[in-house]
Amino acid sequence: MRYVAVVCPRCGMASAARSGAKSHVCPFCGARIDLERASAIASGSAEEVRRAVARHNEAARRRAGGPERGRAGGG
Repeated sequence: MRYVAVVCPRCGMASAARSGAKSHVCPFCGARIDLERASAIASGSAEEVRRAVARHNEAARRRAGGPERGRAGGG
């Protein structure tokens, strides 16, 4: 199965959706994402897309000043 990593236009976080789906619900903010209009940052296997989502979301958290995943207290 192929997947696509998309960026939510509302919250800016990335998540994985099945390739070929028409829409996807953002797991972070609940926005419904139209996959035909979404900003795709990667596509491929589940593992490839998972890595792209993780990289994007870590960078988004750093830009927002939020805690980095895996670090208690964020610093």
